[in-house]
Amino acid sequence: MRREAVIANKYNLTSVTARILNGDGGAWIKQVVDDSTIFQLDPFHRNKAITSLVHDPKASDKIKGLINEGKIDDMFSFLRMYIDSIDDSEETSNAEELYSYPKNNEDGLLDYRIQEPCLPDSLAGFVYRNLGTMENHNSLIIARRMKHNHTTWSKKGANNMAKILAAKFSGSLNETVHDIFAHDLTNNNTENPLKRRTRTSCGRIAKREGKGYEYPVKGSFTPVQGPLRGTWANISGINGT
Repeated sequence: MRREAVIANKYNLTSVTARILNGDGGAWIKQVVDDSTIFQLDPFHRNKAITSLVHDPKASDKIKGLINEGKIDDMFSFLRMYIDSIDDSEETSNAEELYSYPKNNEDGLLDYRIQEPCLPDSLAGFVYRNLGTMENHNSLIIARRMKHNHTTWSKKGANNMAKILAAKFSGSLNETVHDIFAHDLTNNNTENPLKRRTRTSCGRIAKREGKGYEYPVKGSFTPVQGPLRGTWANISGINGT
């Protein structure tokens, strides 16, 4: 697979005895798990689920503490008792949802460093680190550029942007762009490859990329009381008095 080829381009895979897969519990992530893979449920997503679904701070802390201590059976027993003690139907539903989430990822609840099979001894001067910052890296590299800023993406565009961002932060973007130009020059193609790969006509955007989406026509404009000045006056075409 391409993923394996990219990894092998940097690392000697013949000496790799274990791989760590840190995921949010999505079924598609586990599709790459094999006998050499140790799966760990991402601590950020795990703790976020506990905090958002169990609103009793003491119960939330107790659940997290039992997981951190490796007492998984005790955690499920405590969570079941907590569910049985709740009177509010919405809180009960939330707690049941939380029970299902770790149950479906029970094989990854423990920190990868204490799971079986045991990891090989680390080299002198190296330590096995926790994976608690992975979600933060995803946010800084991918999510902040592509989410929560009123943008929309086609599937192809999102994949391409993710590749560009990954190449940028891994330090291989310049090399990748160089290889694209070198490939086109080798094939006697003098057209700018970046323009050729990104050219999109206005007609194509309207008919294909944006097809099926209409902005909702709701709400109304609330007039501003008093004189209009500065930038807003210029935008609205009205001069303040």
